[in-house]
Order: sequence, then structure tokens, then C-alpha cells
Amino acid sequence: MQNIFTLRDNRTTVVRLLAIVLLTSGVASAHRDDYINETFVYRTVGRHTAEVEYWLDRIDNLQELDDGIAIPRHRDFLRHSFALEYGITDHFMIDGLAATDNQMGSYGFGRLRLESRYRFGEERTHGISPAVSLEYEDDRRENRRTLTPRLVLNRDFKEFNTTLNVLREIELQGPQGNGWGYTAGVRYGEEKHRLRFGAEVQHTFKRHVEGAVIPQMWIKLTDKATVKVGYGQRITYAGQSFFRAVLEWEFGGKE
Repeated sequence: MQNIFTLRDNRTTVVRLLAIVLLTSGVASAHRDDYINETFVYRTVGRHTAEVEYWLDRIDNLQELDDGIAIPRHRDFLRHSFALEYGITDHFMIDGLAATDNQMGSYGFGRLRLESRYRFGEERTHGISPAVSLEYEDDRRENRRTLTPRLVLNRDFKEFNTTLNVLREIELQGPQGNGWGYTAGVRYGEEKHRLRFGAEVQHTFKRHVEGAVIPQMWIKLTDKATVKVGYGQRITYAGQSFFRAVLEWEFGGKE
């Protein structure tokens, strides 16, 4: 069975998204936080600033691939994740996340992620603001360990943020193999607003193509606390659909 989006169409989408980000002009504004499904933005956490996060996921595995055939299997589960981001300098940050899964009343270790990010210079009023990231992930449920370098391209407008990540997923252990991918995010609303809205589109081209669309919103509770809520709809046979709520709390800062 063919995916909803063919590989050729997906590559065309990547090119078009990159062209939009690179060629459109606008006025810069601040967008510090990442998108809800890890489309990384250009900005990093400030020097000596920490950000604590709690994630709650309901993950829906209605279909899994078995030798390329979609077989319905009900394996829904909850995932609780705790993350900490810390700014080493104004341009370099580190990030760690650990998750536990709850299925049928029992808990087990689900996922470990370690990431570092470096941004080049200051955000540009006109043009692209680039950053690079290196991520290590150990997913026990999928029995996979991966190393993922990525290029982050950011363009801010008066009311919009546009971000494109181009990545290479290098499999250290697991059945999926290596693959190229992209994530693209668009967000409406400046950081000072109480409510902001956005969406992500993601594809990874490995043994089984995985793609998702994730509409989402940001709710600003205080200057230091934000709630993000989103729903990820799988648009390929591989991958997962999920609902996610994230609470972020920032503290500290450079002296």
C-alpha cells in the first residue's frame, strides 16, 4: 500500500518549504521556545538560565508495519517525560529528557534524549538565522538508538515564526536504518501574547517513511511559565498519532 504522501511528493514539499523560508522577507521578532514535537528553533536558552519541562503523551499505535503490511494492533499507552534545558552561554545550550511509559497499569523506562545546540551570532532582522544541533536518543519501546545532527534555519516575521530543520538520522541500533528527514514549523503570535497558534509538518525517509502533521497552541501562564498543547496526526502508515501537553517553567538567568 502506498503512503498518503509519496516519497517524490515529500521531497518536492521540502524544496518548496525551504524556498519559502529563504526567499520571503519580513521583520524579526522573538521566538524562543521549540515546537511541541521537537522542531528546534534558532534561539537557545540564555546563559545560566534553566528551563524545566513536564510532558504528558497519550500515544496511539493503531497500526504497525509488519514486512510492509499495515496490521491493526491496539497498543495505546501514556508517556510521562521530564526535561531540563540549560544555557552554557548565550549561544550554546544542552538539553536532557527522560520518559517512563504506562501501559496496562505498569510502568517502564521509555526514552532517553540528550541534545546540544549552537546558534551562530545574533538573530537577523532580514535573512536566515542558522543553528546546528546534535541529538542522541535511546527509545526502549522501539529498541532503537540514534544519533541525529540537524541544521536549523529560522526566519521571523512581525507576527510569524517559520523554522525548517534538515536532519540525518543515524541508527546505532535498531531495524529502521539511516535516513534523511525534515521538520517544518509555522507559528502565529509574538511571545508576549497569551495565546499563540502553530503547526508542524514532519517526514523521515528511512526503511518505513514516517510523517505527521501537528497543530498546536501555546498558552502563556506567566512570564516564566507556558503550557503547550498539540495533536499529532500520522499521515503515513508508519509512525504514531499522539496527544501531548507540555508545561514549561523557566528560572535563573545571566548575571
